[in-house]
Amino acid sequence: MKTPNIADFYNKGQELIKKNRLDDALNIFLELSKKDKKSSNILLTIAQIYAQKNNLVKSKIYLKKAIKINPNNHVALNNLGNVYSKNNQIKEAIKYYQKSSTTNPKYSTPVFNLATMFEQIGKLNEAKKFYIKSIKLDKFKFEYYYKLNRIEDDIIKDSDIEFITKQLEINKKLSDLSKSNGYFLLAKNERDKKNIIKEFDFLSKGHQYFYKSNVNNELIKKYWLETIPTILKNIKFTRSNKIKNDISPIFVIGLPRSGTTLVESIVCSASKNIMNGGETAVINKALVNIKGNQLFNNESINSDFEISMDDYEKEVIRLYEKLNLGKNLFIDKSLENIFFADLIFNIFPDSKIINCQRNKFDNLIAIYQQFFSQLAWSHSLEDIIKYIHNHNSFLDIYKKKFPDKILTIDLEELTNDPETISKKLLSFCNIVWSEKVLDFYKREDLLSKTASNIQIRKQIYKYNKKRFEPYRHYFKDSPLPLKNLDL
Repeated sequence: MKTPNIADFYNKGQELIKKNRLDDALNIFLELSKKDKKSSNILLTIAQIYAQKNNLVKSKIYLKKAIKINPNNHVALNNLGNVYSKNNQIKEAIKYYQKSSTTNPKYSTPVFNLATMFEQIGKLNEAKKFYIKSIKLDKFKFEYYYKLNRIEDDIIKDSDIEFITKQLEINKKLSDLSKSNGYFLLAKNERDKKNIIKEFDFLSKGHQYFYKSNVNNELIKKYWLETIPTILKNIKFTRSNKIKNDISPIFVIGLPRSGTTLVESIVCSASKNIMNGGETAVINKALVNIKGNQLFNNESINSDFEISMDDYEKEVIRLYEKLNLGKNLFIDKSLENIFFADLIFNIFPDSKIINCQRNKFDNLIAIYQQFFSQLAWSHSLEDIIKYIHNHNSFLDIYKKKFPDKILTIDLEELTNDPETISKKLLSFCNIVWSEKVLDFYKREDLLSKTASNIQIRKQIYKYNKKRFEPYRHYFKDSPLPLKNLDL
């Protein structure tokens, strides 16, 4: 193959990636890697495709191959840091982010990733330092400002807001992601001024730009709002293996911003023997891995959905073992697991589910005010309400079906009387309570990748019942079906 042809195929492969035709693109780049064995960037692209396909093992393999050919490939070094970060290998992630930044001191991405990494492990001063550095390297990526603002509330100055406002008006080169973060910052600025109308106008724009920024958002939203709720109501189990699984994990579920990270932190602080898996998404990933064709086939959504629990259980255990979970007591805080309670108790008969809840109206507003990049359904009020409805419907079904296996923890009750409610929580989990569980915020080994990762570095503070009351007037004449959700 001649060099011009390699370039043509490379460009064709990139176009396929933009169209989300990942398998077709992967075939092209794998073929190119055979023809041009010295191209670090071809291997890098293969790794990126595997990462988009959530195959971190192969992504890591090809990143290391790319770095072996070119040790100064700063993008490959940064992306390898991302792989380690997703596997919670903190020291390795930091090492490769630092290597990437050293190799190319003008490359802002690894600096930003270092800041995010330090934020997740609670080293907020370090995080602040690197967020500021990333802004100096690229002042047009407003996600850097947004994350910095979460570290220290008053650090974004009026001059920054003026700059961001002007750029949003005139700079046509800004990415949709940058625009989205910019509007979220403007919304926060208006929230501080108690200007709800302007806040919601900016929130709406921020959500819209983020939704546009990822071609997969439409597919993912449909999956969670339509496919999963429909299929799991019609699911049928088949099983031949009657051997009881003796693993008994604890599943923390609930809507985002309902206190799930707080509950997770309390339980994990009860004993060093409790492993924190975080938001593993294993239960859903296993279903996708073995039934993907049917899940994404529109014709099968409304038909009976049959699953071999033997195959499904093997896949679930395999995925947990990849995360070094499964042998000891562990927590899985994948919030969407409410939809999978039947499957969970079928595989893990002795497991427990802790459902976190708060005032429903407060929860709606709190979700809409937050930038959830991984939740495609969270970017419009209508979609959030639909998700809440689905969530509550499944919760009602499973609380009746498994009354002794699901415990509901109310955020207001927990924050008003943390000792009593935490005792109730740990008793349900068959875990011994001690005062140290309420000192979780003092732990140096506390890792959190959630939107609450800064809040849990502080003592529990009482629930503010009046915080969202001003927003009720905004919804007074709203056509949104708030009454259907008792909001």
